[in-house]
Amino acid sequence: MGRIGVLDSGLGGMVMLQALRKRYPEQDFIFLADQKNSPYGSRTNEELVDIVNRNIAWLKQQQVDSIFMACNTISCLNPDKIDDSVPIQRIIEPTCRQIETIDVKSVVVCATPFTCATHAYKSVLNKICPALKIVEVPLPFLCRDIEEMNDSSIVLEKLRHALKEVSSYDAMILGCTHYPLARALFEQIFPGRILDSNGIQLQCFSQGTGMIEFYTTDDPSYFDLQCERLFHLKIQSKKAGI
Repeated sequence: MGRIGVLDSGLGGMVMLQALRKRYPEQDFIFLADQKNSPYGSRTNEELVDIVNRNIAWLKQQQVDSIFMACNTISCLNPDKIDDSVPIQRIIEPTCRQIETIDVKSVVVCATPFTCATHAYKSVLNKICPALKIVEVPLPFLCRDIEEMNDSSIVLEKLRHALKEVSSYDAMILGCTHYPLARALFEQIFPGRILDSNGIQLQCFSQGTGMIEFYTTDDPSYFDLQCERLFHLKIQSKKAGI
C-alpha cells in the first residue's frame, strides 16, 4: 500500500490532485502546497533547487513512496540537482504528449517566466513534432492573481494584452498547473484548442483507502478558504513546518 506525495506552490496542484483522485479513487495522497514560497515562477534556479529539496525531505519524513511534481516550473529543474532517493514523477513530457492526439501546425505555450526561460516545453515539443511552430508566452502575473483570488475582469484584460499576438495559432498549452483555474478566461481570448496537464497519466499504486492529507507551508485557514471558494471543497489542512 503506497502513498504519493503531491508537491506544488499552491492551488494549481489542487487542480491536479482533483483530476488524479477521480482517476485513482483508492490511491492515498499527501498534498503539500508550498504557499510560503509561491510563486515559484519568479524564483532563481538556485532558490528553487533548495526549496524543492527541502520539500522532498519533508515528504520523505511523511513516508511517501513516490513524489509527483504537480508544477511545471520545478519539473524544469536539472534532475541531477534534485534528491531522487524516492521516485520522482514529472509533468512536462506527458503534458506535451497530448499534442500527438490532435492535428495542429502551431502551438502557444503559456507558462511562468522560469519555465519559458528554460525552453523545456519547446525542447520536448520539438522532439515530438519537429515541424511544429512554437511560441512561448510568459505570464508573470497569473499565478499570484489566482492565489490571491483577484477580480476576473482585471485578470482577463491582462491576459488579453499578453496574448494579443497569438490568436492565429492552432493550439495552446497551459504550461502551469495554476492556469486551468483561469481556463474560462483563456477560452474567451483564444479560439483554438487548449491543452493542460489534467489529462496526463500517473504511476499509481491504487491499493489504499483514498485518504488525502492536506498541508501548506503558509496559513492553513486561508488555504482552506481558497479551496472552499475555488473548488467548493471543505478541507482541514495543517501547517508543514519547513
